[in-house]
Amino acid sequence: MQDQEALVNNLVDGVGSFIEYWGFRKIHGRVWAKIYLSDRPLSTPEIVSSLGVSKALISGALNELMEHKLVVKVGQVKYGGITYISCPNPAEVVQDVIRNRELVLFENIQANLISLDKLSAVDSKKLGINKDSVQKLKILTGFHKKIAEKMCKKNIKTIGDWILFIKKVSRYTF
Repeated sequence: MQDQEALVNNLVDGVGSFIEYWGFRKIHGRVWAKIYLSDRPLSTPEIVSSLGVSKALISGALNELMEHKLVVKVGQVKYGGITYISCPNPAEVVQDVIRNRELVLFENIQANLISLDKLSAVDSKKLGINKDSVQKLKILTGFHKKIAEKMCKKNIKTIGDWILFIKKVSRYTF
């Protein structure tokens, strides 16, 4: 049983690391994963106990997760602890993050690459810029931007819809 609990904890930590990679705090991913994987609503004290962190850290993370609509309050337990469930469709939140952050970053990167691509060979040489590398990065960024745009345009209502979209996009890579 201890090995199985370690497996769950490793998964929760892995999700936390992935969420941190996306620019959020690791605790957000850990709390969300713990709630998402649970077969029942979890209370604040249960989350604190299972993750081994302070109540203040969990409370702050829960508030931010509620702001992003990734978790929802559903009740209260003895001694006032609030219970939470995860949002049934985190894909909508991911779409919003992609739309409002990733696409903006891609636009900025592409604008800079286009400007660098217009430089003369002499100016590129003065800056120590490899024109071929700029061109390749411009193409790569363009493809990533197209995938992100397609993700945002899709009417993804469930995790199943999200999985189907990812399967379609990834069929070109396997």
